[in-house]
Amino acid sequence: MRDIVRFAIEAFLRVQAFGRENFAGADASSFVALKLAVIDSVLTALESYTGAQAAGLSAARQNTLKRAAARRELLRLLNAISRTARTMEELDPTLFQKFRVPHGEGDQAVLAAAVSFSTAARAVQAEFVKRGLPENFIEQLESRTEALREAVALKIESRRSHVTATAVINNQVERGLTAVRQLDSFMRNTYADEPAKLVAWVSASRVERRTPRVQSEEQPAPDTPPAG
Repeated sequence: MRDIVRFAIEAFLRVQAFGRENFAGADASSFVALKLAVIDSVLTALESYTGAQAAGLSAARQNTLKRAAARRELLRLLNAISRTARTMEELDPTLFQKFRVPHGEGDQAVLAAAVSFSTAARAVQAEFVKRGLPENFIEQLESRTEALREAVALKIESRRSHVTATAVINNQVERGLTAVRQLDSFMRNTYADEPAKLVAWVSASRVERRTPRVQSEEQPAPDTPPAG
């Protein structure tokens, strides 16, 4: 969770508490009650979507590892098939061209190559087996291809969930901040003659901001060239 979101939630909670303490009996249709209701709904939404955001991020990280493992296993078999195809030039000098492994390319290129390998290998399956590949190497190839395809899809979906939750969180934070700004005007008018209450409101509604890191006095200043 970004600092600005955490700071905003903390401010919304303080505003909520201030409202319950000072306006519990306000008419539900009054300006202050309606704006405090917005804060309540924002906090409810943020509680739900910050959890969804964290879950989406965690799933994305796990699925990234799964995708990497699935890609690694598929490439290992593709390389074995390609290496073996090099020894079959006496059967067909152009055969190796059908089993070129894509290096440094994306997952879709690897998946496309795997499908092409599977199709091309069937015609000479016995020759590959004769040269040491397992009898079910095509089935292994298809299984590993599907594993990578599923891992890629899961990674995309978990990333989408995280991005969606983040967008909702940003919208809710802005909605809450707007309500706080509107309440601020109301509170300053209402408590114009009650400085203690006004100070309490200002403290409650203040959203912390991360301050820039300043150079420590203990750190030596950069060397400067001596005057000429």
